[in-house]
Amino acid sequence: MPWRQTAKVVPEVITYDEENDRYGVAYDKLVGVLIEATKDQQDLINKQDERLESQQKEIDNLKE
Repeated sequence: MPWRQTAKVVPEVITYDEENDRYGVAYDKLVGVLIEATKDQQDLINKQDERLESQQKEIDNLKE
């Protein structure tokens, strides 16, 4: 069930319907979480790109 996996990572988006004794996922609440995760991931990618570029410059300088 998707709600069980989601509850481990972002419990704040889990809903419970007492009347029907059912759990669910409030997907609309996930949007903000996903946007922030994407921003964090992009920051990491940018840092890795900078590091790679720096390392390539060092390699190029050593070849000269």
